[in-house]
Amino acid sequence: MKGKRRVGRVVLGIVVLTGWGWVRTGMLAHPGHDPRLAPVPTEAVAVVFADFHEPACAKVNALLDQVAEARHLQLQRVFKHAPVKPESWPAHEAVMAAGAQGKFMGMHNALFARERPSGELLDTLARELGLDVDRFARDLKEHRFEAAVRRDLMEVRAIGVTTVPTIFLNGVRLDGIEKLEAYVKAVSQVPVERPADSPGPAKQAEKPVDRI
Repeated sequence: MKGKRRVGRVVLGIVVLTGWGWVRTGMLAHPGHDPRLAPVPTEAVAVVFADFHEPACAKVNALLDQVAEARHLQLQRVFKHAPVKPESWPAHEAVMAAGAQGKFMGMHNALFARERPSGELLDTLARELGLDVDRFARDLKEHRFEAAVRRDLMEVRAIGVTTVPTIFLNGVRLDGIEKLEAYVKAVSQVPVERPADSPGPAKQAEKPVDRI
């Protein structure tokens, strides 16, 4: 019985936060590295703390796509660097170097498609993405983006993130891929309801607005 009550509270939170009445929160000090995958303004924001060397993190985008589809939302993703071990740092600097050439999401997706990417593989991915390879290699050698990765890591510690992935979805904190999977399952079971005073598309079409 207690379990059912808890699920009910979770579902209620989902309706409030990912339905029509969600409230934007300012829980993070830095905007992060913001590949906007949806038009602006968006209806929801997912801030994702992840490590390119953690396989579970590779599942996050597909699960967020399910949330967006289930709730009919435009969902903006904000990526935050959370390298767990020193050997994953080059991959985080690499995605920033690719971002400087307009290929953040291309490198992001390519890194998560590989297992523990590092070394020569980063150069290979840069070539596959059509980057200026010399510039890319120079940025990595000079650690041009180390400070950006370190800034996110300081934020990880400041807000108490202890596992990856950790996702803040409109302020709802989900620690670990299992929590996100459970959230997606619960969201998918909640009907989407529009407020009574919000006219649907058909009603708006019947009564066009005169323009002066």
